[in-house]
Amino acid sequence: MMPPKPAEHIGIHDTPFVTVSEKVALQLLQVDLTQGLWVLRARFQPGYEIETHRHTGLCLPSPRRGAGSTGSIPTS
Repeated sequence: MMPPKPAEHIGIHDTPFVTVSEKVALQLLQVDLTQGLWVLRARFQPGYEIETHRHTGLCLPSPRRGAGSTGSIPTS
């Protein structure tokens, strides 16, 4: 097995947003497969509501604009 490549800086404008549904686009910012770490930026169309769901690992949402940024994300 080959050793992992060293970390490489990729700017936020260097990776595209990928449309995953009519109302959601995701941008991959960082991946560390050895730790199971995925860092994504998501764009949701106005009025889109995320269904209740669970994550198998750590999830740290950080809304920048919209309803989520006003505290509507449950903490428990």
